[in-house]
Amino acid sequence: MSAGKIEKLQELLPVMKARGDRVLIFSQFTQVLDILEVVLDTMELKYLKLTGQTAVSDRQNLVDAFNKTDDITVFCASLLLLLLLLLARSRLGTFMLTLARPMQCCRRAQAASAST
Repeated sequence: MSAGKIEKLQELLPVMKARGDRVLIFSQFTQVLDILEVVLDTMELKYLKLTGQTAVSDRQNLVDAFNKTDDITVFCASLLLLLLLLLARSRLGTFMLTLARPMQCCRRAQAASAST
């Protein structure tokens, strides 16, 4: 893909994964998450996705799987409240990339990468 946000994410995710970082991606647009699924599959990164379409009975299982499984690098969500709950419960350091504001996303991710 030739979108700047996607290219930056493709650059940052391998570095973050190598450090053992866990990445939380929020977008209010589920279509963006659908595109990210293709990107993450292409990059062969393990991820979970939670949207409003995810069955309520499955949501806690997804959160638990992310918190308990170190090889799942990315958690994508369209539900900000649930994402914040996930952040609060996570036992590992996390990064939140908000794709609704792409320039801030890239600056925050770059700053986080530079500080560690």
